[in-house]
Amino acid sequence: MLERASGCLENAGRRVLRNSHGAVRSGYPLCDRSRKERGAGVDAPHWLLALLQASGQQSSSAADACHGNKSGRAGGGPRPLEFLYPREPQRLVAPRPSHPQRRPGLRRRRSLVGFTRSYVSVSSLRQAVADVSLGHEHASQGTEGEEAKDPYIQDPVTEDQQVEDLEIEDLGPGGLGPRDPENGNQTTEKPQDPESIERERNLQARLHEFLQKDTHLFDTAWIRFVAAGRPSNLVSPLCAYMSKSKTFKDKRRAWYLFQLIPHEKRTAYDYRNILASDLQLSHVDKPRHLDNICTHVLSTPFAQEIISLVVKHYVEQREWGRLRFLWSKLIAIPLSKRGSLCYDVLQHINRTSFPEFSFARHLLDLAPYAMRHIDDETTYDFTRRLLQRFAESKDILEFTPPSSILAVLRAYGSTGLLHHRAYIKLINHHLFSDRDQFIRGILFYRQFRSDMPDVKPPKPMLVQVLERLQELRIPEAVDYFLDELQSRTRQPPSIYVLVRALNTFAMSSDVKNVHRIYNLLIELHGLPRSRKIVAPVLLVHARLGDVPGTLRQFERISAEFDLTPSTTCWNMLLLAHANAGDLQGALSTFSDLLESGQPPDTYSFGPLLTLFSKRGDVANVRRLIKEAQFRGVKMNTSLLDKAVRAYCSNGELRFAEELIEASVNLVEGSTLRMWNILLMHYARRISKYSFRRILDRIGKLGLVPDAWTHAAIMLAYSLSNQPDFARNSLRTMHRSGLRATQHHYSILLLGYLRRRNRDMVHVIFREIETRFGRPGLSASLLNLQMQIRRDLENVHDKNTPAENIVLEQAEKTLMKSIENFSANPAAATHASPMTTEGSSVDLATTMHYQHLVTSYAVEGSTEKAFDMLNQYISHRKLSGIQGNDLESLPLGFVKAIMILNQKTQRFDKVEDCWHVLMGKVHKLAGNVSLDEYFSASTSESSLAAPVDSESGAKGSILSSRRYMLDFPFTLFMRSLACREQFDRIHDEVAKFQQAGFSMSGMNWSNYVASLASSDNTKDIVAAFQLFEEKFFPHFPGWSWMKQGYGIRPLHCPVTIHHLDGQFGMNKPRRMMGRHAINHWRRLDPGYMHPDYPTMVLLAAAIRRLRDASIEEGPERMKTLHATATNTFEIIANMPYLPDKYQGALLRDREVFPDALSFPVKIFTTRTGALGVERGPTTRTFARATEEPLDLDIHINRNPVDEQNVTRLLPDAERESLGALATVIPREDRIAIEQQFYEYSELTRIWKKRSAHQQRLIQKAKLENKGLMYGIPVEFVLNKYKPKKLALEQQLFNKYHRTWRHKKPTYLLYKPVSGYREQRNYRAYSAQGLSQRGMGRKRKKRREFPTMTREEASVIGRGRVTRAIEARKAAKAAQLAQTAKAEEFITSSQV
Repeated sequence: MLERASGCLENAGRRVLRNSHGAVRSGYPLCDRSRKERGAGVDAPHWLLALLQASGQQSSSAADACHGNKSGRAGGGPRPLEFLYPREPQRLVAPRPSHPQRRPGLRRRRSLVGFTRSYVSVSSLRQAVADVSLGHEHASQGTEGEEAKDPYIQDPVTEDQQVEDLEIEDLGPGGLGPRDPENGNQTTEKPQDPESIERERNLQARLHEFLQKDTHLFDTAWIRFVAAGRPSNLVSPLCAYMSKSKTFKDKRRAWYLFQLIPHEKRTAYDYRNILASDLQLSHVDKPRHLDNICTHVLSTPFAQEIISLVVKHYVEQREWGRLRFLWSKLIAIPLSKRGSLCYDVLQHINRTSFPEFSFARHLLDLAPYAMRHIDDETTYDFTRRLLQRFAESKDILEFTPPSSILAVLRAYGSTGLLHHRAYIKLINHHLFSDRDQFIRGILFYRQFRSDMPDVKPPKPMLVQVLERLQELRIPEAVDYFLDELQSRTRQPPSIYVLVRALNTFAMSSDVKNVHRIYNLLIELHGLPRSRKIVAPVLLVHARLGDVPGTLRQFERISAEFDLTPSTTCWNMLLLAHANAGDLQGALSTFSDLLESGQPPDTYSFGPLLTLFSKRGDVANVRRLIKEAQFRGVKMNTSLLDKAVRAYCSNGELRFAEELIEASVNLVEGSTLRMWNILLMHYARRISKYSFRRILDRIGKLGLVPDAWTHAAIMLAYSLSNQPDFARNSLRTMHRSGLRATQHHYSILLLGYLRRRNRDMVHVIFREIETRFGRPGLSASLLNLQMQIRRDLENVHDKNTPAENIVLEQAEKTLMKSIENFSANPAAATHASPMTTEGSSVDLATTMHYQHLVTSYAVEGSTEKAFDMLNQYISHRKLSGIQGNDLESLPLGFVKAIMILNQKTQRFDKVEDCWHVLMGKVHKLAGNVSLDEYFSASTSESSLAAPVDSESGAKGSILSSRRYMLDFPFTLFMRSLACREQFDRIHDEVAKFQQAGFSMSGMNWSNYVASLASSDNTKDIVAAFQLFEEKFFPHFPGWSWMKQGYGIRPLHCPVTIHHLDGQFGMNKPRRMMGRHAINHWRRLDPGYMHPDYPTMVLLAAAIRRLRDASIEEGPERMKTLHATATNTFEIIANMPYLPDKYQGALLRDREVFPDALSFPVKIFTTRTGALGVERGPTTRTFARATEEPLDLDIHINRNPVDEQNVTRLLPDAERESLGALATVIPREDRIAIEQQFYEYSELTRIWKKRSAHQQRLIQKAKLENKGLMYGIPVEFVLNKYKPKKLALEQQLFNKYHRTWRHKKPTYLLYKPVSGYREQRNYRAYSAQGLSQRGMGRKRKKRREFPTMTREEASVIGRGRVTRAIEARKAAKAAQLAQTAKAEEFITSSQV
């Protein structure tokens, strides 16, 4: 029986394969009902079913019964070998109708090679189907991107509508079994054997395990689902799996599976999956089932989540008509059943729903549609709700550009769609945010008042705005909101509101507005009844250092208002004395405070500690801290800041660092300010490695760098002649969200001034004027120095006589600055130096005149110097300052007058100035005893004093002030030497040291030079002895000395080499160049570096003694050699150098002027530090004289014009924004305009690219039949489609100035080398010149050190001119005299 059955199967298989019109090779389905009954759960693929069908045909009549005879086996006749068929094929084949079949004659075919007999049992068919499924899986994995065609899903192009009409009613109630064709009821299967049930369970388990994997084998999943009998428990997981596919076929499969799930059993998970599948848009198909999904989901408890996703889709695609249809269904639900569904649906919209800040753009696109359907209730409702959601969503508003928000407000403000409550919510959201958000809130409030002038703003909101104005120190908007509050309440402002306004103006040092508001308060509410009302008036005068004005208001408290001054009032008076630099007045005021019975607090000790810390008086600082502890004042970091500053002023940075480390976690407050003070002093020392070590320590302590930390970094770069790095640091700080102040810009100005880049100084100063309105004291002084240098270089180029020198541009800058400070004293707010006493305005005027008078005096223009001095004295009289003699003038002016008298050879006047200076400095630099103010119990401080500290130890002069008269004492010694009073020089030096002062290296060098110029042998021998003692240990040798190098002290940081460029093998670290020497002398005046002109004077003294020895004998020469042997040999070995010192002193030649500096390239960015980048320009110093610099047209040429700040925006947009931004500070307005400009530029570029993309698409569709570059147009669209920003990219973007990555703190500073060598190479490389050519030009410049600037510029450009030939002739004439000089040196050595 088995053999016969197997033979039948084999013959049937051969017959099927040979028949070209059979079931396998035919394009028709196996049965016409198979497509209608494909829900019956077929276990085998097509070829297996066809094989089973063919094997069951006994003769051609059997085939005819299947295809043509209706009364055949369809009637239920017996089948041969029925027991061999599986149940599923029997059920499929039995009920099919017969159709006529044309059977042409069979053709002979070759027998199939290798077709052997195979024995297949009925029980193994299920396992065969499973193996086939695995084969399909491996085939899908092997062919990437290709999927097998599913027989149950037709081609979407040919049978799209037919598949779309597939209804769920064709299935049974369970959705899985076939229906009876007669009664429509679901048929029941015959019970299966346990082995088949177990195999089905295994197949379902394997399918469930397959669906858990993160794969994309969608055809394999479908085949496994069919093979497993279409289990109902796996319909939902398979629908979720199919929803991940982007193909149209799998989307239909997912929708089919979703329909199989009964409505009552569908979960939110199912709805999300089918919705995600339907919303995966392409350029071919569109979502088709959104309306059906929304209709079915309305009755579910998770309706709001699903409908919100649909609403997001409609808004993103801007399908306002479909959104209106959906919203009409929502509002059609009765309110009792709907509840807050409409509100909850929109609550799911946030900034992640619409990336790239597109929600505002969608609302702008909705505006025309809403205006056309303004009368429609549905359109009005969903538009109003969308605007309400936009206004109340904090995250959307925070990450939406202000230009887009203002555009939405203007589009809907006057339509009535935007309710005033939405405006109020929007404004309240910005009230308590940071400064940038608050400025936006002011703009939105002004737009609200412009759109709805009849709506009254709430009073609490206006009061909160005034409070925030005080907190953020924005005085520009105070008057506007006071008027708004008064118009809202129809009543005068309350005392609370006026006090807030007073505090805001007082913190900005605005004296006029403080007195105006104060008088208004007295007029409206009478005399002050509280001392808090008077405190702002005291504060505004105290911040300016106006002691008389502060004292006058202080006396009114008890005299006019009958109030007792509180500790706060006394603190204001102490602050006034501290800002004026009046130490004795501050101590007297503090004594009066103690006598009044008011308890001192932290702010009482603060001004005194500030004064002593500036003086470097460590002992008294420790004494005051001990007194504060004794009186119960709680110790905090604000008190220890002053101790750190005192240690740093004495150069004791190690002790300052130890104090900071000891105070970590022990005192209240952050230690960041103390670390910033230490960073500033390390930056001045060019100690880059220590600077970075402190930055690393700040990061390890978890402290976040603030604006002053970045200021220290900028200072480190600027003093290292790296201002471009400082500019980048300023940009980094600005991107991190910190405000750039005038202090940061002043540091940047200092860096470019040290680098002699006047163009950048001019550009940065113009940016300060544009951003802040009026420059401060530091910026104004640096700009004056730049103008002085420019005028002096022009004077030297033209060889103008000293009596005809006029610094024209400098004088104009001086008058403009004085006028600025007189009109706005707040710009002169400063931390006064210890050399000047008085208010801020007086200090600003004094320092400006002092710079100009000193410049005229140094150049020898005595007439102009005296004119400027008389002008300054007249200005003092107009200001009401009494006393015009030398004793009443500041120290700087006394020094300038001393230089002027020295130039005019009025040496008796120089001596008078010296005595005046000695008397004044004794008061400023002398030790102060606190015993008369405090008890003896506080004489010992709890702070440990440094062992080697000299604070207040030797004499009556502080150690930090012992070099205070360095330069004046040099002038005094020169005046004595010119009068040949050499004996007095010894006496004055002794008196100077006995007074407690120390002589600097330059003092000792001038002392030696003065004695060497004497004809007395005793003085000459004393000069050689002093040189032997002081300078010989620091002599580097002539090989280094003639190059300008000196020995680096051990306590000098090695990174000071960066001031002169990189050091290699031929420049050891034990040496430092001339720039490093000059910088270190300013930090440590006691540095003993031999002065070359002094050594030439010693050589001239030897020459005079040698000439005298011809007549008097060699005894004096022998005595000199025996007294200072080393110095004598050094001078004797002095090489010949063609400079003015040896020429004038040793060879009796005419003194020629100093050589001009080598012309270098200047790189200038015309947009300043924080402007919009527009590329650098290059100019030489020859062209740099063409000042002022021709700035870009986008830079405002009238920085005081409030309606025209940056000129970045178009006229219409600038006017609309200018009307709103007139009450905000200029710096904030510039930031807003820059954001508007950057956003508009990005939008313009995006629109341009989008338009170009659309043109390419249309061209491809019209000309290339849907192909672009041989690729279907939809794939090209996906390729060129603008990429959406991820969530992280939206959070860290350029508009909000936030760090993209959190970097360690020490990476904010790079201790790289100096700029000089790299700058010159980059400069010449920029013009295409090689380094070799640059070297030749440098060599030519060194050969002729006396060439003019124009000639140097000609050589720098590589042109051969007649100037070179003339200089060569001069060089040849100098070489002709070399032999005589060598003979002279040889004779001197002998």
